[in-house]
Amino acid sequence: MEVILYIYTSRYYTMKWILIACFMLVFCVAGVSGESELVVGVKDAEPFVIVADNGSVSGFSIDLLEHMIAQLEEPVSVSYLVDPNLPTHLASIRDGKVDFGIAATTITSERLCSFDFSQPFYISSLGIIAEKGRKPNLLSQIFTKEIMGILLIVLIYIVTVGHIVWFIEREEEGHFHTNYRKGVATGIWWTIVTMSTVGYGDVYPKKPRGKAFAAFVIISGIAIFGFAIATLSSTMVVSQLPTSSIPGPDDLYGRPVAVIAGTESVTLAEERGMHPVLVETIAEGITLLKERKVDAVVHDSPLLKYYLKNHPDSMLALAPQTFEWFLYGITYPKDSPWSEKLNPILIKTIYEDEYNKELHTKWFGVGE
Repeated sequence: MEVILYIYTSRYYTMKWILIACFMLVFCVAGVSGESELVVGVKDAEPFVIVADNGSVSGFSIDLLEHMIAQLEEPVSVSYLVDPNLPTHLASIRDGKVDFGIAATTITSERLCSFDFSQPFYISSLGIIAEKGRKPNLLSQIFTKEIMGILLIVLIYIVTVGHIVWFIEREEEGHFHTNYRKGVATGIWWTIVTMSTVGYGDVYPKKPRGKAFAAFVIISGIAIFGFAIATLSSTMVVSQLPTSSIPGPDDLYGRPVAVIAGTESVTLAEERGMHPVLVETIAEGITLLKERKVDAVVHDSPLLKYYLKNHPDSMLALAPQTFEWFLYGITYPKDSPWSEKLNPILIKTIYEDEYNKELHTKWFGVGE
């Protein structure tokens, strides 16, 4: 009986240790081959973070992050927690619901008291969306002091050169008649066709001094004529471009503007003397603008540009002036280990990697 009990007990302990060994082996294999899990907080901030209806995310910041994650030595699986607004996004990072956050979050001295930030990955500024102003009248654009000044210079040049070439080349039987009115008129005609590069060849200087002077006119006249034509052309193009009724931030002093609640735009708008009206999204601000409850929408300029690109409106335009430059960074909880892991890769991506240029081209159309 004792022998049987001994054998039974031995088998029990043997099976027990075998099972423990199997569990340990499975655990070790899982630890070696498994991926680290990373939860990243995001919020909608097109084109940096674009949240689809099914909850999937894409955008400039997402592409940048996934490019960086792919360069880590250990495999990492990434999932995203989408927050509805910036305050909630920052709270998720602070409360440890996510490992860190990435969107289009501005680095500020106030936020540095509660969070750590990465190397800036984008330089931005505030922009303004307002109703389009009236299209400038072409004649009013041409007859400006600048344009009239250029035309006056051209006229003086033509008359002066016409007199000089007549004085050098005047002959009774030559191209430039000795009669003042007839000869100078011919000189002015020659100057115009020469400086405009038409060069009919019906009138031309014959004397050595006249030919030398003609060489000077060809060089200087073409330059002056070309500058005048370029100025007029650019003026005509500008006159056809849509312009905002609000040129810049100084025109919004004391006026109501829509700004996104919880963003740095609120403080910066107040510092400029504007009266912020808080909204949750750019679309909500645009609605208030169309209802004439605000005079403009003030927000990060790349986000406003992207909005107008995807929601074109013949009544709205982006103001030509931007203001208040600032930086976007990845937001980490204090003393996050991910900061040390990702920051070197981010710096390399920004300053050494060709991918950064490709990323800007993909989302903004140019390699910034």
